[in-house]
Amino acid sequence: MNLALAVKNARLLAIADAANAGADASNRATLTFYADPMPAGADVALSGQLELAVVDCPYPLEASIENGVMTLAAFEEVMATAEGVATWARLRDVAGTAVADLTVGMEDEQGNPTAAITITQSQLYAGVIVDITEGVIVEA
Repeated sequence: MNLALAVKNARLLAIADAANAGADASNRATLTFYADPMPAGADVALSGQLELAVVDCPYPLEASIENGVMTLAAFEEVMATAEGVATWARLRDVAGTAVADLTVGMEDEQGNPTAAITITQSQLYAGVIVDITEGVIVEA
């Protein structure tokens, strides 16, 4: 299926709207980092995945949506709460309802992102800062 650019942007806006629903400057969506395995979908319940860190999302979540790409606004740093390799993250709205599961990774040797959420290090340890350097969701 090939979608028109306007439709791609509308789908990305729907993701942003779902994450921003009910949010404000003090009550925000969250992004929770986990070790593998990633569930088959955001509606699938977790089954023992290790929660590594939880960060409040910026409000609004999106910095821009254009050309089929949603660039997320800047995230604050957060402390990891457990040890493990972060490979994915679940985006939840203020009520805790899952919105999307996103891949997590580091930049490649050329400085290009390898996942939707880019962090400075994927091996996390309790008490270590999780620094999200970029968040980009691309409509295929």
